[in-house]
Amino acid sequence: MVGSSKRWRPNDSDLLFTNKKSKAFGADYARRKVLHPIREKLGIPRGAFHAFRHGHATIMFSEGANPKVVQDSMGHANIKTTMRYTHAI
Repeated sequence: MVGSSKRWRPNDSDLLFTNKKSKAFGADYARRKVLHPIREKLGIPRGAFHAFRHGHATIMFSEGANPKVVQDSMGHANIKTTMRYTHAI
């Protein structure tokens, strides 16, 4: 069982990853200390986490999502940016 200090608790900043003072971790710290250990435990090969954004857009398109829905999901201001994230399956 995971100790209570390891469980996620809501915080004043509404952030998923925070330090003990409820301040945001830097992206590099979150990757090294949080995401990489999770990835390793799950047996996922090391790679750029940004690839998940490409996969997200590609899967949405392959399942028939409207381009505007994908654009909004990705948070892109321009549909051309979204289209660069898609890859043929």
